[in-house]
Amino acid sequence: MSGIAGILRSDGRAIPEHWVRWLEVSIAQRGADGAGKFQDSIEIASGRLEIVLLHQQMGASDISQPVVHTKDDLPVAAVVIDGPTDCVSNAQPPITFPKDVPYAAAWWDASDLQLHLIRGGSGQKPLYMLDLGEAGDGIVFCSVPTPLTAIARELELGGAVPVSAVQRYLQLGFVTGKQNLLSPVQSVPVNVDTQPTPTPDPTPILHRLAGSPSPATDLQSLVAQLGQPFADETMLSRLWRYNAQRRKSPTLQHGIDVDMARRRRVRSLARWHGLRSLCPGQATAKDWVKFGITTLDAACPSSMIEEITAHEFETPYIPHRIGSINDQLQEFDAECRTPDCVLRGIDAAAMVANIDVHIDDSNPYRFEPIPLAAWFRSEQGDLGQLAGDVFTSTNAFDNISIDQSVVAGMFDDHRSGRASHERPLFALLTLSLWLRLEA
Repeated sequence: MSGIAGILRSDGRAIPEHWVRWLEVSIAQRGADGAGKFQDSIEIASGRLEIVLLHQQMGASDISQPVVHTKDDLPVAAVVIDGPTDCVSNAQPPITFPKDVPYAAAWWDASDLQLHLIRGGSGQKPLYMLDLGEAGDGIVFCSVPTPLTAIARELELGGAVPVSAVQRYLQLGFVTGKQNLLSPVQSVPVNVDTQPTPTPDPTPILHRLAGSPSPATDLQSLVAQLGQPFADETMLSRLWRYNAQRRKSPTLQHGIDVDMARRRRVRSLARWHGLRSLCPGQATAKDWVKFGITTLDAACPSSMIEEITAHEFETPYIPHRIGSINDQLQEFDAECRTPDCVLRGIDAAAMVANIDVHIDDSNPYRFEPIPLAAWFRSEQGDLGQLAGDVFTSTNAFDNISIDQSVVAGMFDDHRSGRASHERPLFALLTLSLWLRLEA
């Protein structure tokens, strides 16, 4: 695993040096084994076109430098790749990439002055882009979205985060789709349909909770590496397992767990939701009517989302209703949950742990749950202290539609034992930590 970034600007203006610096700092988190840079300037009708491609390496199996092809001592193509050396076997123009190797790449073609952004394989390699649009003809890309959101703010692109994006995150617990918390920054789509096939094994390898001396520090590192908030607390368990494995080997290979109990519960809700939704106290069944198969992944029920955001929940994320309930669930997992939640989490945890993780179809991993409820109630533990600092502050959710008094009340109810809100609070905690990130 490694990192790539770059800027193409063809409006005649120079690329700001601090943009390049932001990109370099961000991808430096994704590798410490070497860095490479390609830069060129070409005279065009509007003045000069400038292109910068950056690469950060982690591990001997990763590509170590930008791949540059020349003709008559002039560059005709340049490629930066987040992926293993297998990805450059056919890198001579016309450039092609393998279908069975996960990678993210940027290919600069000097013949037509085009920058091509590509992701392939399972989707494990993240890549984000920002279209400069009216702020100048060009594009910025990076393996981490944080510098792109900073550039978007500087150029006043996109405006304030819409309530619908906040509500969608609180529903799903992760960022997906075009209208999301990162907009106008977008994830580059995976162009090869080779999603990993989780092994339907009801008894995956269960790893006991490894623990950490500082869960709060680990959580902040994961948010910084991911560049976005998340509600999946098992990312902490995953990080600790990867840290333990790193002491034995620099690489790890495992599959993706299929939660068979989740699938059975979804089928049950689908069968009986009409009756259950009429019964008092059946919040999950009522949400099923609204969310469909995403109900079981919701970080917050719809009524809580409306209370937290102080707005009616008008546009919940609802997957395409095609085929059987099982078909819909598999489609949602393949198109959204696996690439945008599971694989992004695997990549971020692997980067923080400095271990190379390969996904295959065998040996699925499952992690013992962390005692999140108890940790939030503890005023001595560092995660409880971090939550207390965030949820009692007056500016935890500046500039987005979150009712701070409602969140503070939820935290007080949880800490006193009057209620259990650990999962919504975890999603809100990472959201606040994300808002504090700087490029």
